[in-house]
Order: sequence, then structure tokens, then C-alpha cells
Amino acid sequence: MDLIILPGNSKQFNERWLLDSQDNYSPLFNTTTIQTYKHWETGEQMADLETEVERLATSTQGKDNYIIYAKSIGTVITIKAVAENKISPKACIFVGCPFGELTGQYKEFSDWIKKYSIHTLFIQQTNDPFFKYTELEKFIDDSGIQNYELVEIDGDNHAYDNYDYIKQLMKDFAI
Repeated sequence: MDLIILPGNSKQFNERWLLDSQDNYSPLFNTTTIQTYKHWETGEQMADLETEVERLATSTQGKDNYIIYAKSIGTVITIKAVAENKISPKACIFVGCPFGELTGQYKEFSDWIKKYSIHTLFIQQTNDPFFKYTELEKFIDDSGIQNYELVEIDGDNHAYDNYDYIKQLMKDFAI
């Protein structure tokens, strides 16, 4: 099984997380690939979903046994790519889902989520500033998402840097 890691939007807050995630989780997998975002190089404020979906699709070509571990905007990119049949991971692990604030920018998100059927582990902090655990729980119920597990972890900082605990959740879920 291979792992592909997608970070959150901000280079400042996610570049270290991306590298630390790779270091912590790569022993569990045959290969680990990280995806940085083009806007990290250009200085744009937000990831371009179309660009990042295409980059993700390209990186998964020829792979048929992989899991995606995504944080924040990475979860939105993954859901869009799945909905458009551009990727087909065996499972996904999502942390820090921003489905409240960010998805308001993407009118098509409700269509994407209806087409999303990948076995997924959602890990959300109790008081994540972008989307609290209870908000995610309600969103999942209202959206009719199936085939998932939902785990609440303590926190209020959107960091998801409790690597040992997440590693154990990852093992229990997908390995």
C-alpha cells in the first residue's frame, strides 16, 4: 500500500506538517508521496483546485493500491478528484476538514460530496477553528456520506501534529 499526502493551504503553516507527516507515516507504507501546491511557489493566497486536482491525478497514474492522507484544502481537492473520476484511492484519511467556510467558495461542493463514496476516516479536533467536530458530524449526517469512520480529537488549533496518535488511528483504519 502506498500513501499520498496533501497538506493544508498555507505554506507557512503546512510545509513543516507535510514533511513531519511524511517522516512519521512513511514506515507504514511501501512508498510515500507528498504533494506541495503550485501557489506555494507563486505567492498566490489560495490553492487552485483545477491545477491541484490535475497534479494529483497525474501523481496517481499507474497506481492502484494507495491511500490519501489529506488536511484541510487537501480534503476538498481529494473529494473533487474522486467526484470527477480522476483518482480512485483504496481509502482516505482526512484531518481538519474545512467544509464550512471554504466550501462556500466552491458552489459545486455539494455535487462532489454526493459522488464521494471512498472508505474514509475523518479526524477532527473538537474546536477546530475552521470546522468544529460537531459541525463535521452534522455535515456528514446531512450529506448522506456512507462508508466512513469519524474520530474526535482534542484540540482547537487546526495543527493535527499529534503524529503518534494519528499513526495509530491510521494503522487501525487502513493497514
